[in-house]
Amino acid sequence: MKRLLIYVVPLLILSCGKKGLPLLFVCVMALSGCRNKTQNATENTRKDSVLTDVILDDSVRYINVDTIFGSFRGKGLDTLLFEHRDSMSWRLYSLSGRLAPLDIDCAYMLYVVPEGDLDGNGTDELGIRREQEMGNWQDYNVYTYRNGEWMYFIPSVVLYWSHFYKDLNLGQDVVKPANKKGYVQVHYSWFDDDVFLSDTIVKICPIHVNSCDSIPYITRKRS
Repeated sequence: MKRLLIYVVPLLILSCGKKGLPLLFVCVMALSGCRNKTQNATENTRKDSVLTDVILDDSVRYINVDTIFGSFRGKGLDTLLFEHRDSMSWRLYSLSGRLAPLDIDCAYMLYVVPEGDLDGNGTDELGIRREQEMGNWQDYNVYTYRNGEWMYFIPSVVLYWSHFYKDLNLGQDVVKPANKKGYVQVHYSWFDDDVFLSDTIVKICPIHVNSCDSIPYITRKRS
């Protein structure tokens, strides 16, 4: 959409001059309306709204997150921006200022997944994998916005890198709605002489966010 506006706007200005400014405004608003219709679709929001650059091979995984969209308050579409504050610290904030900011520390890089409405209460959830500079085992946290603050939606999920990026479709399939009210289906990684991927049903239990504090993990310990 940005590329389309970059080409269309100068052409309208050159061809219409000042008299064409009302037409220019109408065209820009029409194009913006088309974009909003796309954003309002839950499935499109889930898969297409994260602006990412991903290089994925056996040794390199770089992710650059800019902007995401979702109805996190349940009151229309919210635009969220990520600010890289320093080498291991990030801040998530809303463009409108209607949502409280969320500080995410202990993360060299982030990969963000708009989860959609996982529990059917009318608000969208947000998944974030905190990447470290080294290591293949990282945690994946799902956040929900309730009572004016961000909270963990469920306990943290332990995932091996290839499970997250390959087997679970770039994180899109880590958490799914379950056929049981108040629960979600979660995929997680575990180790017992080899790396395994399993799934389980987990109760939704929002937990207050304290940066870098430990929260319960969903994984299977070695027997």
